[in-house]
Amino acid sequence: MAPITVTPWRLVLPETMKAELFGHLFPGDNDEHGAIILAGVCQTDRGLKLVARELHLAIDGKDYVPGRHGYRMLKGEFIQSRILRARDLKLAYLAIHNHGGTTSVGFSSDDFASHERGYPSLVDISRGMPVGALVFAKSAVAGDLWFEGKLRAPLKEAIVLGPRRALLHSSPLKSTQVKRAEYDRQSRLFGDTGQEILRSQRVGIVGLGGAGSILAELLGRLGVGEFVLADPDRADVTNLPRLIAARKIDAIIDWLPKTFSQKFARYKVEMAARNIRRANPSAKIVALNSNFLEPQVAQRFLDCDYLFLAADMMGARLLFNANPRRG
Repeated sequence: MAPITVTPWRLVLPETMKAELFGHLFPGDNDEHGAIILAGVCQTDRGLKLVARELHLAIDGKDYVPGRHGYRMLKGEFIQSRILRARDLKLAYLAIHNHGGTTSVGFSSDDFASHERGYPSLVDISRGMPVGALVFAKSAVAGDLWFEGKLRAPLKEAIVLGPRRALLHSSPLKSTQVKRAEYDRQSRLFGDTGQEILRSQRVGIVGLGGAGSILAELLGRLGVGEFVLADPDRADVTNLPRLIAARKIDAIIDWLPKTFSQKFARYKVEMAARNIRRANPSAKIVALNSNFLEPQVAQRFLDCDYLFLAADMMGARLLFNANPRRG
């Protein structure tokens, strides 16, 4: 694993796990309940990402009991078994409880005091793996993650993955983006916050032929902010009609001998990047004229918010379906 950078971090939570957790935290009694999540740790070019792997629910009165310094606490035995498991599996440890409210939530002063008393020791037990806490409201979450040296960082957002992708924050997002006239019609549908979310998304497209080039064009026009594109093929006379905004010179350079012309034809990813930039000049684009099956290429897709498969190779389909981050 790459060295951990102490910056605001993200949590990826499967929707099925979130449903089980919320059923436990919010059973309708308006009381506080507890749990622990063990999460994989991934350092990406966008910062630290934790991926929830295991959920351990604390039984009221047995594992989650009246606190010595606050309202409730996790029992020592329950914590010990989970922190040792986190250490052995090289996972991050996240203690969980809930507060009231709906769209905003935060830790209390008692919560922070508890973290300061216990988390430096838990980091030692975990052999340097991050240790932290999450507090949930019904539509919000806050997090506090601790590292070696008593360094700590807040949660940036939680991403709930399922048939419907959802984002949870500690409070409702406020748009910081300058309103752009070209997105006026979309903002009437999505709202300014929705348009800001589109701008912050990273989309991966594997295959930039007939289907992939259309996806790239339309997503660029929607205002998606980042793209990762992969396709090893160049334009050819036979596929120009299927490639959005393709030009004859992309495939045929008249002044070159025919045997050399194809060697200098434009890559499909370059054409797709050209289309995206024409629609959205501020978009960030990684255009890989390589095969998705190459490990260093597939690695670039691991931190995409959404993935689209538009390749016709079975190997690419199998690898794509094995990617845990497909959107």
